[in-house]
Amino acid sequence: MNERVIAVTVTYSDRWKYLLQVIPAVFQQAHIDRLIIVDNASSYDLMANLRATFPEYYNRILVFTQTENLGSAGGFSIGLNQAYKLNAEFVYLLDDDNLPEPDAVLNLVQEWQQTKLRQPFALLSYRYRNLPNLQKAAHGQEVRYFHDKPNSFLGFSLESMLLKKGNKSLPTTSALLPKV
Repeated sequence: MNERVIAVTVTYSDRWKYLLQVIPAVFQQAHIDRLIIVDNASSYDLMANLRATFPEYYNRILVFTQTENLGSAGGFSIGLNQAYKLNAEFVYLLDDDNLPEPDAVLNLVQEWQQTKLRQPFALLSYRYRNLPNLQKAAHGQEVRYFHDKPNSFLGFSLESMLLKKGNKSLPTTSALLPKV
């Protein structure tokens, strides 16, 4: 099988130094057909940088430039919709500062092929520091949370986001969300 994967990433501000590493790493992955970059109002000319730096990949990169920063959720929504319009068989989501391991996509596709399932589902790449909790959960042990904070999802928590915005008098996460 030769599954067609479209990678999607979201960038903003002045994060070209991350894309310089991520773009070649994405195209070194097996099965990657295209890369969609959602530009959430970067402070530089992303298209000019791509043309000058990555001529070998330029025709495989689609950029969707936003006039304002829509956040990660807004950016990934745009990228996912575009990948769907391009009839992607699989979508590989990664932040602009996440450098994938050399065989990450190949391993995910092989896992999918082994499942024999042909219905929508997600496979997840994760950071090694989360491995012990993931292994416990896979063996049926109760795991309260996979990351550093309770009530977080893949490292994201509403409490952390709001604290970053400068409001230091927030209620605790457990007051916002029930404990799992």
